[in-house]
Parts: sequence; structure tokens; C-alpha cells
Amino acid sequence: MTTGAEDDYGMTQLSFFSPAELAPMRDRTKARNHSPERDAARRAQQRRRDHGKAQRHAARIYRDFQQSCDGKAPQIPDRIQKPDDLLVNNSSESGSSPSGSNLR
Repeated sequence: MTTGAEDDYGMTQLSFFSPAELAPMRDRTKARNHSPERDAARRAQQRRRDHGKAQRHAARIYRDFQQSCDGKAPQIPDRIQKPDDLLVNNSSESGSSPSGSNLR
């Protein structure tokens, strides 16, 4: 038994656009049952959904990171150094400048 979207071989029909591409193309204001309140509720729900997904993703990354540390506290610098700061710090620690005789 096949549905309208499947042919005799059980394969679904190919379409020009995916559902993700079609969603932005729809104009909800032209729908017969359009409601600005429902549209506002849909946007608010989407914001809550996106926020929840971001929180769950961050928690998953944090949990995986904690498991990989084996109970040791990670070394977190007071501030993140810029690449320029790293070059200045490395050259002052070695005692010689990069323009020394070893570059010739």
C-alpha cells in the first residue's frame, strides 16, 4: 500500500525545495486564519526553544569537558591573551629579539 507521496517502489517523490527552504517562503499573513497574537506567540515560543537548545548544548559541552578532566581543575587564565601579547611575552622571556642573527 502506498501513499500519495510514494510511487510503486516505495520511494518518496523528489521535490525542488526542502521543507527548511519552504518555511521562509510562506507568507503567514495571507492565510485565512492568520492571527497577529498567534504569530507573536509563535515567535516567543521559537525564542524559548532556541534558548533552551543553546542551554542544553552548553551543558552537554560542559559535562563532557568535566568528564575529560578526570576531576582535575582546568587551568583557566585570568584573561585570554591576544596573539600579539603572546609574541611580546615569548620574545621577552627568551632574552633575544626575533630579529637576531639566527634569522639570517
